[in-house]
Amino acid sequence: MEADAIADFLGVPRDAFKASMTDDPAIEAAWRRGRANLQAKTMEWLVISARKGSVQAQIYLADRVLQLSKPAELDVDAVRYVVEIPAQLPAADWQAAFKPAF
Repeated sequence: MEADAIADFLGVPRDAFKASMTDDPAIEAAWRRGRANLQAKTMEWLVISARKGSVQAQIYLADRVLQLSKPAELDVDAVRYVVEIPAQLPAADWQAAFKPAF
């Protein structure tokens, strides 16, 4: 849970709870342990669901644990332009006049 949600659950002002985490290392440590425990339980529940045949859980675990899907990194040095060709000018005529490099 986020710190704001915990503060709301405990009925403590959000800024006071965040300040207490900054001021008291024990509170921050407890919050971190709680988050780690929740993450471990969530992974356990996902594994149980995947073993029961949940394809969605299997896909999520494969993505999360094995990192099968990574964002593509593009290294582009050139600037690309998008040009709209007016309807009254056929594409072949436009290409002949402006000689775009494709």
